[in-house]
Amino acid sequence: MKYSLLIIIFLIIPLAIFGQYDYKNYDMTCYCSATETPHAVASYDNNLEILIALKNGLSKAGLDSLNIKYTYSQLKLLQVYNLILKRNNKYYLNIPILTNEQTDQLRTVSKNLANKITLHIENEISDLITYLNSTGYTKNSFSIIFSYILDGKIWEKFEERKVLKPFSRSNDMSPWEGYFWILSSKREVKYGTNSQTDSNLTFSVTSGAPNRILKTFYVSDNLIDTLLINIIQSGKVVDKNAIEAFKKFNIVDDFGNVNVPIISEKDQSKLFELSNSIVTKICDDITTDRYLNDITKIFKFSSLEQTVVILYHEILWDLLDNLVEKKLITKPMIILNPDKAVDSDLSDLIFLIIK
Repeated sequence: MKYSLLIIIFLIIPLAIFGQYDYKNYDMTCYCSATETPHAVASYDNNLEILIALKNGLSKAGLDSLNIKYTYSQLKLLQVYNLILKRNNKYYLNIPILTNEQTDQLRTVSKNLANKITLHIENEISDLITYLNSTGYTKNSFSIIFSYILDGKIWEKFEERKVLKPFSRSNDMSPWEGYFWILSSKREVKYGTNSQTDSNLTFSVTSGAPNRILKTFYVSDNLIDTLLINIIQSGKVVDKNAIEAFKKFNIVDDFGNVNVPIISEKDQSKLFELSNSIVTKICDDITTDRYLNDITKIFKFSSLEQTVVILYHEILWDLLDNLVEKKLITKPMIILNPDKAVDSDLSDLIFLIIK
């Protein structure tokens, strides 16, 4: 069994209030390959207060003058996690932290770009929905558009265009590699994607299901290995325990036949082609935008690559909002009305990918 180290997470970390800062207003986001992401470390004790204080660099004496409580081990841990660096006896913030004003400014840019992109992909989104309707997978459209396209294939397309470098995990001493940043004025709703891979087959679930259903589902989590192996070897699930565990979620039927969409990249399936067309247009609009260099300078991002990563994470949510508001896609009932959702509705958030 192989588990991907790639972790693309959109987390809102609720934090206590230290001093004059209301830390509950901050979003922490990581686009990274990691053994452990820096979210927890940034929220330990008053570490976030220390990070904000070091935004413009301070010596130990300068930090002491602010009457911020800290220990040497705190500073050392922040260094180990690459959140700060020490140079010429001064500590410097090593990640972007944007103020409310800067966050609003960034999101104005992302909204404008998302509006332009939405106009360019409307026809392709409609074609994708029409195809899913014809195959009986209408309810999976939200999951596929969010998790497979907007939060999935787009990153591969950026790498293909050499806008982003693939993760290498070349520095085994570091717990994570990639980009981590903190914004204020949190977004109220965020989704994520959980994936499990064996060989060339990936099982993906979009977050958003109520905990009472997920709690039951993840009791069978260890059987996902079996499900994947069975499908690879037999084209269906043959293990009786796996069938029994997953049929109540409508992932398979009584005979082990798969009831969720399978996106075949290997065979260039119609679903893959439609998805790739959408991803290509999004990538074209972002990478040809003439303001990317200006955005890098305005927000003092470390590189054009970091700019694309951070900006696209904001565009992603604006795009999703636009598609929902225009009724091009509809959120499934398991997300819209979780109180009335049943176990079988979980399949609306699930799809498989064959590489």
